[in-house]
Amino acid sequence: MTLSGLNLLDLQEEIAYLLENDEWFANIPVVTESRGDIPILISGAVQKIGTCIVVETPTASQRNGNIPDPYLDEIILAATVWEHVELNRRASGSQKKFLTTAQIAHALLLQFVPTVCAPLAPVSPLFNAVPDPVYVGVQLRYRTAGAYKYS
Repeated sequence: MTLSGLNLLDLQEEIAYLLENDEWFANIPVVTESRGDIPILISGAVQKIGTCIVVETPTASQRNGNIPDPYLDEIILAATVWEHVELNRRASGSQKKFLTTAQIAHALLLQFVPTVCAPLAPVSPLFNAVPDPVYVGVQLRYRTAGAYKYS
């Protein structure tokens, strides 16, 4: 079986492509699971330049079970910016603070029109602190509107 219609991994990669093609992210690694093991990629990126952004696996629900075709709705998308402050603020780091990076990602995502679903709408609270003993992190969360058929 092949998947046609909405493909969540394509949506995730579209977002990653959007971010990594913006000049702000030229030296900030953009991580998705299709590019390798996420914890290893985060650790490598943060140890190298002090920061990265992870475009997380989209989640979705099917709230109405009465529709005969397979579909998903209320797709939730998240991206998390990680920073090792000490490494990032060194001369060899990106010198880009994680909250500034998150705000720029947010501005890009608000203008983004995915090819497979409706535009993204922020989920409140938009900026969510992510606890970690080593890094500082903030997660951005969005949802789409409508139902998306796939087969």
